Amino acid sequence: MLTEFIHDNGPHAGKQLVEIPCDRVDEKSLRDDLIAEGGRWCSLLRQAEGGTLVLNQILRLPLSIQKDLAGEFSKIASKMQVVALSDGSLEEALEQGLIDDEFYFKVTMDQIQLTPTERA
Repeated sequence: MLTEFIHDNGPHAGKQLVEIPCDRVDEKSLRDDLIAEGGRWCSLLRQAEGGTLVLNQILRLPLSIQKDLAGEFSKIASKMQVVALSDGSLEEALEQGLIDDEFYFKVTMDQIQLTPTERA
């Protein structure tokens, strides 16, 4: 709901909202969907152009893809809004070497931290 709110109330409202479940098991498939050899955009990045790209469960992204995406962010920043979601601490992941430091910097520029709520 939060990603839809951000998308619908931001400069990219009315454009495509593309969510990528980063916890996909198949690294090659995920790489093919996100980044091609030579830095050309692939299908999911092209779909999100002009809209919002949501990276769900970013801590499940393999380090190699994190590094590739960090390099792509400078190219896509003016073309789409990127929202990265995690249910774990990015700071702890950085300390443990589970997240690329450049990728960490790119996805934590504007943070919104939510605490879990208990359901009755």
